Amino acid sequence: MQVLNVNLMVGALAGGNYPVTVSYTAQFSAVERFLAQNGLVFTEEVSLGGVDPGAVAILATLGNPANIPIPAGPGQIQVARNIMGQVPQAVLEEDPNNPPHDIIARIRVTPTPPGLPLGDTGRSNIEQVP
Repeated sequence: MQVLNVNLMVGALAGGNYPVTVSYTAQFSAVERFLAQNGLVFTEEVSLGGVDPGAVAILATLGNPANIPIPAGPGQIQVARNIMGQVPQAVLEEDPNNPPHDIIARIRVTPTPPGLPLGDTGRSNIEQVP
């Protein structure tokens, strides 16, 4: 399982919240696709992190963990994913005295029942929050 083309977009502050969208492509091998057709479920979790020198601190989880629908059929497949949510200003601006704030998205895909993570982006593009 691979996580490809991760993109983070943080919209303009409105009503004390930032609209956040994370898009990516989940790529499944033929074997993973076969296993999904036979009961294995892949669950995604999207988290947002604040980038500081030498470290990334997890600030929030975007939405709830969700199962990735994998269409039946033979061979490898890519599934486009879009996760959207609202994140409070205080969460993304964790250090109000030091703007702008660099934010990344991290995707973790895990087979269910729980197991080892199969795909992990490390980090997305950096979005600055004023």
